[in-house]
Amino acid sequence: MLLLAAKHNSNRILKNNINLVTELAETLYQASLHNGKGNTPV
Repeated sequence: MLLLAAKHNSNRILKNNINLVTELAETLYQASLHNGKGNTPV
């Protein structure tokens, strides 16, 4: 039961990380559009 709970928590954390990365990517994309360039500055 404890293992199942740990697996559930890790899945939730992974989803949260994916959401954060997606938001960051969208923010960088929007910023690159505001810069007047199509490519994202690295």
